[in-house]
Amino acid sequence: MKEDRLPGQGTRRPAAVVHLPPRLIAEDALIASDSPAATLFCHPGVLVGGPRALLMQVAAPGVAAGVVEHSRYTEDPFSRLVATLTTVATVAFAEPEAREAALRRLAARHRSVTGTTPSGAPYSASDTGLSTWVYATLVDSALAADRRWLGLLGVGQRRRFYEDAQRLGEALGAPSGALPPTLDAFQEWMTSQMADLEVGQQALGIAASISRLPFRRTWGPLGLVLEAVGEPASAVLTADLMPPALRDAYGMSRPTAAQQAVLSSATALSKVVARRTSGRPHPDGPALLASRITRSAVKRAA
Repeated sequence: MKEDRLPGQGTRRPAAVVHLPPRLIAEDALIASDSPAATLFCHPGVLVGGPRALLMQVAAPGVAAGVVEHSRYTEDPFSRLVATLTTVATVAFAEPEAREAALRRLAARHRSVTGTTPSGAPYSASDTGLSTWVYATLVDSALAADRRWLGLLGVGQRRRFYEDAQRLGEALGAPSGALPPTLDAFQEWMTSQMADLEVGQQALGIAASISRLPFRRTWGPLGLVLEAVGEPASAVLTADLMPPALRDAYGMSRPTAAQQAVLSSATALSKVVARRTSGRPHPDGPALLASRITRSAVKRAA
C-alpha cells in the first residue's frame, strides 16, 4: 500500500483507502431511490459544487486545522472529498449493515482528529458543531449546484430534498434539531453562519492546493492540456458558485461580464444534459467520477 509522510514528521502512514458504496440503492436504505435526495446526491454533476463545499468547510478554523494536520491534502487535495462522498452515499443508500459499518469507520477516524488551531483553540472532528457545519456545506453546495448547473429539482422537490437531508444529517451524527426545520430557515442559517467564519492562512493554503488540479501528476502529457484548460475553468466555476463574502475573503476574482455570458449559455446546456442523464440513481456516481479524474485512492467495500 502507498505511504506518505505526516506533515512535519519523519514517520509514515498508509495512504487513505476509500470504501465505495453499493452500485444500486438498497430497498431498505435510509433514503429512497425515488426521492429528490437520491436524484441530486447521486448525479455526477453535483461534483461541480465540490470545491465550493471544501472552501466553505475550511473557512471554519477547526476544520482547516484538521485538514492540514490529519490529511494528505498537499499530495492529493481531493481524497478527502472522495472519502466524504462515499461515506455519505453509503450511509444514505446502502443496506443497514453497510450503513452501520460506515458509521463505525467514520467515528474511528474522527476520534483521532484532534489538535489546536493556530490561534490555540482546541478542535476535534467529533465536535458536533464542526461535523454539522461540514455536512451543511454539502447540502448547501448540492442545492447551489442544482440551481446553477443541473436544474433537476423543482421548488417542492427541493423542500423534500431538505427533509431527507435532515434525516441523513442526524444519521451522520448531527444532533436532532442542529439543522433548521425548514429549507427557508436553513438558507437563512447558512447566511448567518458566514459571519463566524475566518479565512486564515491554513484555509488559503488549502484553497491553493485545490486550485492546482493534479492532472499532470496523474495523467502524464495529457495532464498538461487538462490543467491548462481545467484550472482556469474550475476557478471561474467555483467563484461563480461561492457566497460573495467568502469569495472575496479567498481573494477570488468575480466572473467578468464575458465569463458570465459564457456561463449562462453553459448552464442552460448543462441543465438539458443533466435532466437527460438523471435516470436510475447510482450512489457511487459522484465519488467514482471524482476518483477517476484525480486518481485518488479508491476501493469498493465488500
